Amino acid sequence: MPAYIKKSNVWALAMHIAIANFNFCYSLGVFNTCSDNVSFTLNWGSMKNTYIAIFSTMIPAGAFLSSLFAGYLLSKYGRRGSMIIADFVFILGCLFSSLPYTFAFGLGRFLCGLGSGLFLTISPIYLNEITPDSMVSQTGPLIQIFNSAALIVAFGLGLMLPTENFNKSKLNGLWSFMFIFPGALALYQLVYFIFIMKFDSPKWYLDNGLRNKAYEALSYSYMPESINVGMMRFSIVRNEADASEERLIISFKDIFTDKKYRKMLRIGIMLAIIQQLSGINAAIFYSTEIFNRIGGNIAMARIYTFIMGIANMAAGMCTMPLLRKFGRKTLMISGQYALMFVCTLLGIFSEPVSVNSAFSLICVYLYIVFFTYSMAGTLWTYLGELCIDKALAVATTVNLLFTCIITIAFPFAAIELGISVVFFFFAGMLLISIFYCHWDLIETKDKTKPEIMRLIFR
Repeated sequence: MPAYIKKSNVWALAMHIAIANFNFCYSLGVFNTCSDNVSFTLNWGSMKNTYIAIFSTMIPAGAFLSSLFAGYLLSKYGRRGSMIIADFVFILGCLFSSLPYTFAFGLGRFLCGLGSGLFLTISPIYLNEITPDSMVSQTGPLIQIFNSAALIVAFGLGLMLPTENFNKSKLNGLWSFMFIFPGALALYQLVYFIFIMKFDSPKWYLDNGLRNKAYEALSYSYMPESINVGMMRFSIVRNEADASEERLIISFKDIFTDKKYRKMLRIGIMLAIIQQLSGINAAIFYSTEIFNRIGGNIAMARIYTFIMGIANMAAGMCTMPLLRKFGRKTLMISGQYALMFVCTLLGIFSEPVSVNSAFSLICVYLYIVFFTYSMAGTLWTYLGELCIDKALAVATTVNLLFTCIITIAFPFAAIELGISVVFFFFAGMLLISIFYCHWDLIETKDKTKPEIMRLIFR
């Protein structure tokens, strides 16, 4: 590790940024662990399945909507300012979600979705811009590690909930705490960015002509004598005579119309789509059916789900050493090969579930491991290295759009066509994605940001 970097400061800021990813993923997964308990408390009765379907889509739907204007917030208020806004919205959503009223619960879920969409857009941009090139392979996987930790916490808390006799168990009301818990983390993050970390991204300062503020922000991560090393990362080292208060903002119009951004935008959008067409939502949805059949009851199904969270976390932790040793392109393509193979096996053995449950369970766990190191941890690290903020915001929006599409379409496709056909479809999509990635992706390992930009702008 170069001596000119304040490593502890970088880690501290990176981990506080990654809290946003924890809150997003926790909100996405927590309802699955306690929907029966919420349904009983709110007296949904015959409307239970309808409400569960509606409120399950509130997070991805709200996230997609907020991602549409996240780019505007990032440009106008900066990364830190946008994170503060997202925290306020998310905290309000958590408060409403914890109330024992159906309307308040639904409103809270939607507000949490809005905050989550901002989190998902801000975090990879902010994280990459404050991280020195030599530390990107270490801090990049934090996003997936915090995502995995969120699922473990959500699934772990769900183990304490009763699975029957809800009216007799004092623990049934624990679901309310489960929904307010991430609000406490968002409050902590809010306090940190308001009162402790008062610097925004150095790139945002440079984009807005605030060169002196950029130096101050870089002094948090770099030793005073090495701040120009950080400035070089954004290709802004110029003679003082040329370094006037010039604004350097690139608009969304530039991203879509300027030919030099074409490859960057194409790769960002394609990887965002490929991630969702790899079948992650199908694997998670199908795992619920497998866990219920193997466990025989809800309690055992929750335990199997918790184990899946641990497997997810372990794979996320392994991403760090893998990124130091192998290229990003290599890791993503190898993961796609493995995922295609597992999806093919699931297509062959998924029906009937009762006969092949144990084997299918192993396949689901393997799928989670392969997906986590390749199409989650490595993918977001790669996009953070490859894309400027506007292009990454577009990629995130596309990713959330396809999350909504797959989440809504998958159950209907599984019923009409059969789960086997769906898994074969995802295997086919992965085969196509492998050819695309071989053709279009560039390798970013051991390259500085300016070097990557020169490659992408050819």
